[in-house]
Amino acid sequence: MDKENIHAFVIPSGDPHQSEYVSDHWKVRDYFSNFTGSAGTLIITSKEAGLWTDSRYFAQAEQELKDTCVVLHKLGINRSPIHLEWLEEQLEAGQRIALSPWQHTMASAEAYNRRFGASGIEIIEDFDPISSVWANRPNMPKAPIYELE
Repeated sequence: MDKENIHAFVIPSGDPHQSEYVSDHWKVRDYFSNFTGSAGTLIITSKEAGLWTDSRYFAQAEQELKDTCVVLHKLGINRSPIHLEWLEEQLEAGQRIALSPWQHTMASAEAYNRRFGASGIEIIEDFDPISSVWANRPNMPKAPIYELE
């Protein structure tokens, strides 16, 4: 991240199809945080890694994050800021947010650009350290496709 001048890296739970339940290849958030729930967003900065999830996963997240440096942010509890608000508090003009490639939609990237662009924070959509960091990443599924009636 330092080499590419990235100040925050946002990793959601989904895959390129925005599925909630993903193949092992797309469990990027799980790999970097140790949290295996189906819903949550991980943000990594040079100072902190944070995971945002909802009440369905609070107990699970507390257990799975226990021996990591990832801070749990419980959505909807004690006015905990959503990850976008938290990013606004952490970053300043001239800094850069990278979105995990293939896991964000165009609409999501555009929303980040609208929200942060006015503040002078740049959104990077092609930063992909995942393959170089995750050495034994599972392969993409190769099951045959079939048509549903």
